[in-house]
Amino acid sequence: MKNPELQRRALPSPSRRIRFGNFLLQLRGKEGSLAVERETALRKLAMLRNPILVQIGAHDGNEDDPLQNFIKGNEHVRAILIEPQTVPFAALKKMYSNRQNVHCVQKAVSDDTDSLTLWSAASTGKWGEEIASSNPDHIKRVLLKHPLQKLQGYTLRQEVVDAAPLHSILEAVGVTPTEVNGLFCDIEGADGKAIGSALDAGLEPSVLQYEHLYTPREDALNVNNRLIAHGYDLTFSYQDTLATK
Repeated sequence: MKNPELQRRALPSPSRRIRFGNFLLQLRGKEGSLAVERETALRKLAMLRNPILVQIGAHDGNEDDPLQNFIKGNEHVRAILIEPQTVPFAALKKMYSNRQNVHCVQKAVSDDTDSLTLWSAASTGKWGEEIASSNPDHIKRVLLKHPLQKLQGYTLRQEVVDAAPLHSILEAVGVTPTEVNGLFCDIEGADGKAIGSALDAGLEPSVLQYEHLYTPREDALNVNNRLIAHGYDLTFSYQDTLATK
């Protein structure tokens, strides 16, 4: 395999994917080849005896969730679903209340602090309520870019949530990092740091997906180079990066 640093220029720039053509894909809800590759990887994961799946930023488990059908359709899959916000967490916990092997954890993932102030958008409908960030300016930028939100008023609300490193969250439910077979992350621009911390903790799942849409360019490139160095193949959509091996 080539040195990942030599492949740096060959990696698609996540920031360049927020362009008109990909914006049209976003409106049409298309993920292209990434969705195909993800479904293939999940089918392989489902063939394992006791697969373990981790999702950081699970929200309510329903809205735009790429794992909902997979988890519901494969009852042998053990899932650790991490969501810090009170309202979506309550919906998430209710959705999987009949699954003993689905662990819903109300925490934010952070190596730096044991609590975070999260900001989210109110009065924007279901779409706006999915967005939560420790940076209130991020919420404003996202809403301003979305054509369906410009005509609607909104207010910012804040919530102080508990936080912990990913390895601590996993240990609390009896899972070691090396046991994780799948990792999915969608946390509004903090994905690069979270994935980097996961790799540092020893996670090396067969399928990994994170949202690069709002991830700082350098963070995304650094994570992608690390994933390549770990032997992953990368697939990109306008919004996400999928790593498989």
